Amino acid sequence: MSEHNKNSLVADIFGTMESRVNPDGIKGITANYGYVIQGPDGGTWTVCVADGKVTVREGLVDPHVTTTCTDEDWVAITLGELDGMTAFSSGKLKVEGDMGLLIAAARFFKKYAAPGAGPQETPEELIVLKQVLSLDQTFSTGPVMGRFLNALKEKKILANKCPECKRLQIPPREVCAECVVRCEEFVEIGPEGVISTPDVVYYASPDPLTAETRETPYCSCHFLLDGCKGHETMWHELKASDIPRAKRGVRVRPVWNDTLKGCVTDIKYFEIINA
Repeated sequence: MSEHNKNSLVADIFGTMESRVNPDGIKGITANYGYVIQGPDGGTWTVCVADGKVTVREGLVDPHVTTTCTDEDWVAITLGELDGMTAFSSGKLKVEGDMGLLIAAARFFKKYAAPGAGPQETPEELIVLKQVLSLDQTFSTGPVMGRFLNALKEKKILANKCPECKRLQIPPREVCAECVVRCEEFVEIGPEGVISTPDVVYYASPDPLTAETRETPYCSCHFLLDGCKGHETMWHELKASDIPRAKRGVRVRPVWNDTLKGCVTDIKYFEIINA
């Protein structure tokens, strides 16, 4: 435990909460937060948030969410020496009740200054310029993938066939992934087919560049196009409105973009063919 921690009392942290309230952080919150702090400097407290005010009481008073940890870890979390989520994932901090309420509590209070810590330094202003870099670049796809992409401009889907195992590769590759021999024979497949394996996504991970998430749910599928067999599938997305009907064996067809450029976006998605 650091010197700051040794000279800090858990009771002082709770005792200063009412004076450290961040009015904007507690807007619209009505809940009781229970805290069970274990150790020689520990105890139980309830932080009651209602009507834009905070009241701290000793003991547990009908908490909606209860946090349990040691006095050492609680002081470290309050001083910013231990990340709360790290403490939770490692088992140092336990939560019972509505986890969403606890996440909101991170905005309730202004930073705590340990007794005797001296004046707080004003942090350096952080200036953020949010901009997604878009560089005008051209990449060579090679003759095999290039032939596949060019065929899309004619609304054709091509695979190439291994000369040894006769397996089709879609999208085509120069070498068979199993036999490791060159594949120079091209075969037109589809464009219709059936759903082989649907995968519906209800939670989209943030884009690492923009931090934005795409609209959900969406469904990506492995499509077994006409002329293919077994695992010779093509991965693409299914039309959003067709997700409730996404099952193995359901027939589909591609929906093409109005302008075909010979790129992966020439097919917008596949849609289910109504019987």
